[in-house]
Amino acid sequence: MENSIWRKYSLHMTLWFTRGRCRSSYTATVARPGVDLAGGRKELCTNRLREVGFVAAVEVRHVMAGDRQKVYDLIADVTRMSEWSPESAGAEWLTGAPGAVGSTFRGDNRRPWVKWSTICTVTVADPGKRFAFAVRAAGRPVSTWEYEIAPHPKGCEVIERVFDQRSLFYKVTSVVTTGLGRRSVRNRRTMVQTLAALARFVERW
Repeated sequence: MENSIWRKYSLHMTLWFTRGRCRSSYTATVARPGVDLAGGRKELCTNRLREVGFVAAVEVRHVMAGDRQKVYDLIADVTRMSEWSPESAGAEWLTGAPGAVGSTFRGDNRRPWVKWSTICTVTVADPGKRFAFAVRAAGRPVSTWEYEIAPHPKGCEVIERVFDQRSLFYKVTSVVTTGLGRRSVRNRRTMVQTLAALARFVERW
């Protein structure tokens, strides 16, 4: 049931941008809500992805010299997310067994001048392999986050993905609440930092 939360649907397209001094072609992967991009994907380029009518999917990969189950346990313990993520300010389990499908937690986030919280529901909990949760704020869907842990000769490869599921209106209001105008760019940067910090911890463990 690894693909149960998203339908197998993806769209590959080339976007052209001529804003400012940029006149380049970027191949990006974009997806409608409910998409599974598992298998045969290319590295995503989202730094100049114009999110109009689709949900931007950002993916980052990092090889770690650690056991898959131990890495999974760290990721599934969302109360420790602030140890790796530069944007996380902590999390607290609200309902259900911690880490189990259907359990919920409050995720606290921060930037230098603003803080905000979201309510998250665990949607996939496959020990040693995959952990995912859906994020809502003010009752509206925000995003889905997924962590896939694949075997690798050096230990394991962690693939972190996020699907932005905000409506256009919500994206506009989010600029005020989070201070971010281009969320996919920020996500990619913080995801790289998150997996690098997690890898450093795992390799010292």
